[in-house]
Amino acid sequence: MIPSTSSLLLTVLSLVVLPAVLFLAGSKLAARRRRAEEEARLRSTPPDELARQVRAVVAMEGWQRLLAGAALLAPDADWTDGLLKERLDALWLECTKEDAALGHVGSRMGNEFELYDSGLSVILDELDRRTRINRTAYRD
Repeated sequence: MIPSTSSLLLTVLSLVVLPAVLFLAGSKLAARRRRAEEEARLRSTPPDELARQVRAVVAMEGWQRLLAGAALLAPDADWTDGLLKERLDALWLECTKEDAALGHVGSRMGNEFELYDSGLSVILDELDRRTRINRTAYRD
């Protein structure tokens, strides 16, 4: 007996489409779970450890060439949430100004892309949460 068109369609849906949809849904849930775990980890991370993570990224990206980057690498800092946020805000501002000057705004070649890609944006979000200040004021 030859299967009907509708039964072939149901077979294709069950063998191809449904697993693909389930895979995509699972991937999205896994990404949300990873983000929530990272946010929970950052909530319990002391400022000195956050500063260590930030300083490693600054050195890796070569941002010590910027005044704000050099300030983050200063050896004598007694890190608090407020001080780290202040210096990271200054770095963000200087990076976006450099991107504008070089024509890299919105580009994967720009500093702002690296700020997000490196995870510094998530650290800054946590510092914003801790200090209750929004950083959107300088995103012109």
